[in-house]
Amino acid sequence: MTGVSNKVAIKPRPNAGDIKAHIMLALTRSWFEPEHVDVTASNGKVTLTGKVNNWSERAIAGTTASAAPGVSAVVNDIRVSQARAHLCLKCEKPRPKDRGF
Repeated sequence: MTGVSNKVAIKPRPNAGDIKAHIMLALTRSWFEPEHVDVTASNGKVTLTGKVNNWSERAIAGTTASAAPGVSAVVNDIRVSQARAHLCLKCEKPRPKDRGF
């Protein structure tokens, strides 16, 4: 009789420190200045806090965090600087008032 091999591998769960390090490295690589963003992680849940210059940076941080290995949920509590919060995401120009922004 020969042994049976099912080739099942058990991967270790990433710890909170690994998750945070992966997210911060990814933010740094994407032209983003993460020094104003704080990342906390617990059991795969990541919370982002801090302040950024515009809505695009906030969105990039959230997307980057959700793509990190071991992340199961992201709470994006990053605030956008009031001085630039009125700017359009795509063009960095003032948002048109009549379009419901």
